[in-house]
Amino acid sequence: MGVLIRLGVYSYRAVWYPIYRGMRDRGVGVPECRFEPTCSEYAIQASRLYPGHVAIRKVCGRLLRCRRGGASIDAAL
Repeated sequence: MGVLIRLGVYSYRAVWYPIYRGMRDRGVGVPECRFEPTCSEYAIQASRLYPGHVAIRKVCGRLLRCRRGGASIDAAL
């Protein structure tokens, strides 16, 4: 299950993130990520540390807390 989560994150990084970053660079008004590490890095960490169902629950919770802008540290540990 962790491999599938990481595969999803890597495909997001390869396909969607460049589009998103391009929009932000053109000033479309898309703010930076507020968390450190980023949500995609958090998903990779969680998929390595926890069983699949726990990792998915943690990643979904993290995505629901995302309110772009500001900054905070939220490690998967």
